[in-house]
Amino acid sequence: DVQAGSTTTAIASTGEAAVSTPENPGTEEPAETEPTPSPTTAPLTREEQAGLVESSLPNSTAPLVTTADDIEPKPAIGADALAGLLVDELEGFQPVDAPEADRFLDVEAASALQPDPTQELPLLQTRGYQGGWTRAFRNDNNDVVVTTVYDFISALEADFYLEDGTITIIGFGGTIYEVEAIPGARGFRQDVTEGGEALVIYGITFTRNNQWYLVSLLGNPETAEPSLALAAAMAQAQAAG
Repeated sequence: DVQAGSTTTAIASTGEAAVSTPENPGTEEPAETEPTPSPTTAPLTREEQAGLVESSLPNSTAPLVTTADDIEPKPAIGADALAGLLVDELEGFQPVDAPEADRFLDVEAASALQPDPTQELPLLQTRGYQGGWTRAFRNDNNDVVVTTVYDFISALEADFYLEDGTITIIGFGGTIYEVEAIPGARGFRQDVTEGGEALVIYGITFTRNNQWYLVSLLGNPETAEPSLALAAAMAQAQAAG
């Protein structure tokens, strides 16, 4: 799944110039030339190696309506269908065995996942939130992947919520990436401190129809590689159809 970046090495060539010498006017000898240094290429970052390209997006890139179906209200699909949209296994990770790690999210529960639920609640209500599901996995390094799906009233509202999240991440100092392997997806990185421990979060978000998806990886910066987040997101994108 992981599309690694590639490095191109440029090879410089040197030629020979013909000159006349005072001893032999009209004869030509190769001129001594200084070797041309090969240009150096900066080493790829871990994000670039995983196919995440830092974005130059402005703070707001509102999606355009392309079809009537984008704004057509859709009925709620319900808890069981939402649970079925998320992957139930990830290579290298095991499901977290806890009630809170695999559950339905009503609008209050979804709001409570954010730093300020009082701001998130009206936003979700405005976007026509119809329910969600979240599921967590853990690997042997104690890195955690969380997959989440939200069901919105229309495809347009799901797209707008993706843009809402992009603006929020930028506001908190996160870095936004384009995700080459998943068309239309956005990636981000945030460095956080929890209990005095430095952690990193990699997230990849995308929409399918009127559902919004987020796949996030939280862990130690030494082990929580962006390639792990991308592999999980690609598995989820494939499951979402």
